[in-house]
Parts: sequence; structure tokens; C-alpha cells
Amino acid sequence: MSEIVDLTELGSDSSCFYPDNSSYSDDEVYIVNVRPPDKKPRLEDLYSEHSDTEVSLQSMLAPTSAYAEVSGTRNTLLVLAEGRGFASEIAYCLFNIETSQCTLSQFADSASYSRTIYAIVTSRPQIVFVPKAMAAGKSKAMINIRRYLPWLTIVPFERKRFNDAEGAQVLQNIALPGQVVQLTRVLHTKDLGLEDCGSSDDKRERSLFSAIDHTNTKMGSRLLRANILQPSTDLSTIYARQTAVLELLDTEELFFSLSAQLVDMPDIDAAITSLIRISQATTSRQVSQAINNVLHVKHILQATVRLAHAFRANIQSTLLQSILGVLTESRVDDLLDHIHAVIREDIGMEKSAQMTRSQRCHAVKDGVDGFLDVSRAIFDKVTQEVVELVEQYANETQVPIRAVYRPSAGYIMNAKRSDIGETIPEEFVNVVIKKQTVSFTTLELVKLNNRLASVVIEINLLTEKYDYADVIRENITILYRVSEAVALLDMIVSFAHHCTLHNCVVPEFSDSINIIQGRHPVLEAVGREVVPNNVSTVSATFTVVSGPNMGGKSTYLRQIIYMAIMAQIGCL
Repeated sequence: MSEIVDLTELGSDSSCFYPDNSSYSDDEVYIVNVRPPDKKPRLEDLYSEHSDTEVSLQSMLAPTSAYAEVSGTRNTLLVLAEGRGFASEIAYCLFNIETSQCTLSQFADSASYSRTIYAIVTSRPQIVFVPKAMAAGKSKAMINIRRYLPWLTIVPFERKRFNDAEGAQVLQNIALPGQVVQLTRVLHTKDLGLEDCGSSDDKRERSLFSAIDHTNTKMGSRLLRANILQPSTDLSTIYARQTAVLELLDTEELFFSLSAQLVDMPDIDAAITSLIRISQATTSRQVSQAINNVLHVKHILQATVRLAHAFRANIQSTLLQSILGVLTESRVDDLLDHIHAVIREDIGMEKSAQMTRSQRCHAVKDGVDGFLDVSRAIFDKVTQEVVELVEQYANETQVPIRAVYRPSAGYIMNAKRSDIGETIPEEFVNVVIKKQTVSFTTLELVKLNNRLASVVIEINLLTEKYDYADVIRENITILYRVSEAVALLDMIVSFAHHCTLHNCVVPEFSDSINIIQGRHPVLEAVGREVVPNNVSTVSATFTVVSGPNMGGKSTYLRQIIYMAIMAQIGCL
């Protein structure tokens, strides 16, 4: 049976105990004693202090048997909407008709959508409304919901019903008069830590996200953003991340080797999205995309193996050990060996359309299919004829002409406008004159493009017989696990990178806030001169901040909030 694993919450085992042998609730997480250390914190000190908070990946496994069929709560409706793009963001509205109680939430979920599934199971709605496009089957959220909650009653809804202006009007009509302003402000201000801070010509450089974002992968960047919007309140998760960051800082070789491998890691979430969108038609373009998907997964698995090899043997951090355990699962090697049985190992992912087509045509190993070998020989021969034809035209006209490949038209010829002059030979057709260049083709080149297009279709159809998309979909759980593991590792490496650029300390947690010589992380990141500030709630829980306009009151408050967010996401 497949399992849901949310690595973004590693260490949230409710049964663990904290250093002072007392449990912490979600409302009891504060920063305390944040001050410049007399000396650099040592890894062994953190281990000795928080040894009871070390957790394993096994404590976070959520078997599908936990999501057994349950009866829905009468007169309870749930509305779900999924954000566009690869980020797993969910808008959630639970409404109880009998009590008129409405719960609104927007959160960033993991790749397996475990939080969404948990929210549905705990709320037990009678009916779930989703947009029609989301219910059509191409939504990652709906695929996981239907997989683990097949008993759920789902009703498609018109997308036009999801209207911000109409929703705001309804809110004003049904909300208490004294709460309308506050609710409107909360619903429209959800990007704390992502908005700009002060006036700047470049808003992108004035946010907490941009200040601490040193991630190397798309998955890590999305996870960092999600953590800033929803900081963890589980101390075991925070301590596990702190321990991992300190180990990376103490072991430079591990830090640099992981950073180097993360740069080459592709977007796994994008590959998963492409894989789960199963189309009924079998056009040439869809066949090409299916082959690209297999090559993309092969590249992901190879990068995963290289990333696992970048770890050293004696890792102390339990979090890093759990991540390594996911990267070294036997299913990764088994799936990669299954693909390499037919697909060439040296075939990689190329960025240019020309090289992508060539890699796709030569993906299957030689000798596997005789007809495929003959078709590839024709493809190589015609491609060589195109090169020779362009060289012939360049010699005849004494103009530097080069062949340019475009997916929609095939090969065309391109030359600088200053080299070709004002008189263009008559045999050049479909002339397009731009400011600096002139593009054109000839009838002979068009014939060669038609031959290439025909042989490429034949190669794709022959290659489709060895399409491993179905096998990959059956093992797609491992891709989810690897995606979450890589995202978490990238975020941890990003925190360590941030510490190498700034003088950071290890925050501790208690029932009060005590920040000594704290610096505004955003202003410091953009090179502004910052004045260290102190804040303490040890003797008083209420503080009045006063001063003239533009005197820094809002900046002072933001500094406290930003430092609290950084502490709760595990950043030093």
C-alpha cells in the first residue's frame, strides 16, 4: 500500500518531549534569549541539549489505511480551489449551514497534499465543491483526493462563481459590523514576509523571502515560500532543522558538495504534473511529450543518485539521515535500471528544441529495434544533408549563412543583414527582414524539412512502444517523496548559506521574547546600514512604540516579526 509522507513536517511526532520535559502547544512558541554568542555554537552542544527531539522519518508515515471511509457531517459544505502553477497551494472554505459557522483558509500543501486530505477527513464535509477545471482530472490535488478518499462526494462548480468582488460583498453583508474591516484586511493581506519593506525601486529585493532565499531548486524555493507564510509551531521540527543547519556549517565539504548537486536538480513537481495529465488522444505532439517525460524522469533519478552520493557516511543530523534514506530508497535504483534496460544512459535533458528532438530520436539503445535503427540512420543522413546544403549556399553567395532550427517550421537559414546586402538571391523564399538579421529558406530545404518531419514521426511511433510512462505512474509515489526530500534539503542548505553571509545565532524558545542586538534581516540583506535593537517581554507583555512619522516604528515591528518567522522555520 502506498504511503503519504510529508517531509516538510519532519519531527512533528506529538509523543516526543522537549528539553525541559514539558510540552508546548501551538500558542506557546516564542523567541527567547537571542543574543550574539560568546563563541560559535557547536553541533554537539545542540545535540546534547535537544537529544530528545531527534526524530526519524518513520514517525511521519501516514498509511492510506488511516483514510478510511467516514460518514459526512450533515449540512456541512466544503469548497476547495487549487492555485495555478506547480506550487501546491489550496484555498479552503468550510461552511456549516446549521450553525452559520464559516472557516476560511489558504495554505501551501506538500506535493502529496497530505494537509488537504487531513483537513477533509477531520472536517467530514457532506459535499465538496470544486471548480470544473479542477474536477476534470488534470489537477494534482484532485488526483490525490480521489486516490485516498474515493468515497467523497465531489460536485463540480462554475469557475465564474469564484469571484473576489462578489465574495467581499457577501462578507460585508453577513459579517458583524465591527469585524468587517478586520476580516477584509486579513483576507487581503496574506503575504507577510513576501511584501516589500519600505520604498525601493526594486520591490523584489525588499522582502524576507528574497533576503533569505539562496535555494538552488524550484522545489526548495516553493517550500521556503510556504514556510514563510506558514511557520512551523512544532519545536521538534524546528530543532531538527537547526541541527541540520549547524552540521552543514561545521562540515564545509558536505555543504559545498550538496550545493553543487542541487544546482543540477530539475523541477520534479513539473515532471509529476506532466506525467499525471493522461490524454486520450495520440497525436504526434503528445507522443513526443510522452517520450520527453520518460527522459525527464530518467534525468531526475540520475540526479537523485548523484545527490545521494554527495552525502558523507557519518551524518549526525537525524533530519539529514531521513532525507538520505529517501534518496537511497531501492525503488529509485529499480526504476532507473528498468528505464536503462532500453533507454541509453548517456541521453540527458537539453534546453534547445533541436537537441531535444535529436535526443528523443536516439533515446532507445541501438539494436533493440531494427526498424528504429533504420529510421534513425535516415534521420542522421537527412540532417547531414541540411548542413551540407546550407554550407553550399554560403559558399555560392560568399555570405556567412547558418542553419537555425524552429519547432514549427524546421530548419531555416539566417544571415546578418549587413552581410547579405540589399539584393537577396531569387532562390531564397519566405524572406523575413528584421533589424539586424534576415531569415529565409529554399525549396530544397523545405523538401528536406518535410522528409525530416516524416521520419521523426515514424521514430516517435516506434519509440512509443518502449514508453515507460505507465510504469513510472505506478511508482510515482517515489517521485513525490524525492521531491519533498530535495525541497527540504535545499531549504536547509539555503539556511546554511544565509548563515555564511551574516552573523547569525541559534534561537531558543520559551514563554517570552528576549532579543538582544537584533538586526533587520531585510535591510541588512540589501546592504543598508542597520541599527541593532533590543526587545524584551520578560518583565512586561505590553510595549508602546512611539516616535515621529517615518521614524522607523513599522520597521522596528517588522524586524521582530521577521526574526520570529526566521526562528520558527528553522533558520538561524
